[in-house]
Amino acid sequence: MDSTNLKKYLFRFGSKTIDYILGYKPVIIMITQMPGRLSNSKLKHDCRFIIRILSIVFPLSILISNLLYAQDIDIKASEEKNLRKNSIYFEILGNAAVWSVNYDRIIPLNNEIAFFLRVGGNEYHGRDTTGLSFNFLGTAGILYGGPIHFLESSLGYTHFLNFPDRLIILTAGYRLQGRKGLVIRATPMYIYNTEKGDTFGNSLWFGLSFGYSF
Repeated sequence: MDSTNLKKYLFRFGSKTIDYILGYKPVIIMITQMPGRLSNSKLKHDCRFIIRILSIVFPLSILISNLLYAQDIDIKASEEKNLRKNSIYFEILGNAAVWSVNYDRIIPLNNEIAFFLRVGGNEYHGRDTTGLSFNFLGTAGILYGGPIHFLESSLGYTHFLNFPDRLIILTAGYRLQGRKGLVIRATPMYIYNTEKGDTFGNSLWFGLSFGYSF
């Protein structure tokens, strides 16, 4: 095949390739027809060699991609299964204003998002009285990320038994939940105090927690 005929053939080959792609027809069908249209034996041999390679590479690539996809699913399922869903931690400042002891339960929704519920409390009676005052808090929130590092956002409520304070807390922060059980939370928050005459609240606040998950 001389250079002129080869150029003409390559032009027709490129045009048909575009037609097959735009028409959603397998290009491999056209390639398999290519050797019969060539008069040069070397080109025929090269095309047959390419077809043999493609017939091996295509199925192998599909098999490998399926294996990797299945492995990824297994890893994510294993991470979700091994996620420590229960945590106990001590919070400095935070939702109870001064300190609190807390328990929360994580409920996975999918591989990256989880719902959690938290309850906690403390004892704080102030300087002007010796009587004990127990206070309680509850929180519901969302965790995003994992299985170790999470973004955490929540809505909480804190009730003081011997004080008029009723706190509503909006939180957005970071949680580290280690594979061996370590829990660290750093949670900036905004506290709204429904007691208008009280000086605490209606401002930004912060909480730092340390604990254990199981």
